[in-house]
Amino acid sequence: MTDATAATQAVQSFDQDTFAAIDIGSNSFHLIVARLTEGTLQPLVMDKQLVRLAEGLDEERTLASDAIERGVTILRSFARVLKDMPAGRVRAVATFTLRRARNRNDFLRAAREVFPFPIEVISGDEEARLIYQGIAHTTHFEGKRLIIDIGGGSTEFAIGENFDLLQLSSQPMGCISYTRRFFDDGNITRERFRVAETRARQRLELIDQRFEKTGWDSAIGSSGTAKAILAYGMHHGLLADGQINLKQLKAIRRSLIEVGHCDRIEGIDEGRRPVIAGGLSILIGAFKQFGIEQMGISDAALREGVLYEMTERMQHHDIRERTVSSLVNRFDIDMEQAQRVYSTAKLLYGAFVSELPGDQIEPLRHILYWACMLHEIGLHINRRGLQRHSRYIVENLELPGFSDEEQRLLGLAVGSWRKNFKRKDIPEFALFDQEAVFKLIVTLRLATLMNLRRLDGFLPGLELQGCAKGIVLGFNPEWLDAHPLTHADLQTEASVLENNGFKLTLSQA
Repeated sequence: MTDATAATQAVQSFDQDTFAAIDIGSNSFHLIVARLTEGTLQPLVMDKQLVRLAEGLDEERTLASDAIERGVTILRSFARVLKDMPAGRVRAVATFTLRRARNRNDFLRAAREVFPFPIEVISGDEEARLIYQGIAHTTHFEGKRLIIDIGGGSTEFAIGENFDLLQLSSQPMGCISYTRRFFDDGNITRERFRVAETRARQRLELIDQRFEKTGWDSAIGSSGTAKAILAYGMHHGLLADGQINLKQLKAIRRSLIEVGHCDRIEGIDEGRRPVIAGGLSILIGAFKQFGIEQMGISDAALREGVLYEMTERMQHHDIRERTVSSLVNRFDIDMEQAQRVYSTAKLLYGAFVSELPGDQIEPLRHILYWACMLHEIGLHINRRGLQRHSRYIVENLELPGFSDEEQRLLGLAVGSWRKNFKRKDIPEFALFDQEAVFKLIVTLRLATLMNLRRLDGFLPGLELQGCAKGIVLGFNPEWLDAHPLTHADLQTEASVLENNGFKLTLSQA
């Protein structure tokens, strides 16, 4: 741990190669600030705070107000550490509990009051991918690696070789959720372990065949649960080194059963005592179901993966670009048409820029580009209802690199570029202003409409003037007269937009 004063001093000395990552987990919140030196991240500040956010999530998936308050309090302290840090060099990601909470926007709104950086709620698969990348960048192993990361609410599994990810899965079982389900009163018994381990194995039946078919040469555990199990085993003389096998895990299980209650556990941090039995039952279940012989432990995890991905984005190696490019190829999208639409969209977007929140201009520009590339992806299903099919595909595919909100916004955009739509149906986003999202959709709708003929050089030079509640498109009058169908389409669109409180004016420049 680094105290607040030292942490603040460290961060205030940041330079252009300094980055910060915040992992808003179900059990703990982690902050790491690091400097990129010759391709390696050198930690400057590391802070971990036990929050147990998942304890506040009830069966109706509502996050309790006291859990929200605990989390926001920690984020307030992190914000003090990151004072004056450029927003582009800070990335905060939230995992299982906020993924699952129906009222997560209550947390995100409260956090926004004290924490000046966007918080991305990432999918389980994205979490698994980032965890793998964190370990791949910091730990050298030959051959394929199986990664197991037991968090508070979920457990992430991944197989990869070098930096290439081969399999991933996120399962809704974590040390807090299993503790609440099987060890809720703190008592630790053989029967409770048996039931918990069996349930973990049943869950892993969903993925074991494809994981075993891919295979691995070594297994690695990461994050607090694995390290707590290692610490307990080392303290009680049940482990001789940093490697764990099933026989040793069973010895640790027997030791915990002999202790009988989490309050009497010794050899690990106090905050880990109540949840170690739940975490151990998941790990034993994984060992049995996957036939794991031995597992090492890595200090790296999600936060390191977030840091390394940020440095790659700064160097223009954005995994999201590779994801979209892969979809373009996979679904045989007409790239010439996509580029026509984007060329027009860029001009239109420029007219709106002055009306958008400054910190959202670039993120929305990226979303607009990807929406232009993917708006016709639904043709893979059927031309009829094209935009609905596009939205379904984008929202339900695995999109490496995209946060939950980015994926939802991209799906909304590609699902709204044609036919009627209503501003009131735009959902609330934590990272994006609703009015800015509306203008993004308007931009895509106009850009696609003006390129329906799918011809290069079809559009004349446009004069654009945007304002808060509308846009003026200036056309050469002869051009409008020569293209009556496009003129009629624009007039129809003007009516749709007017019903949404937005005025589209066609001016003959």
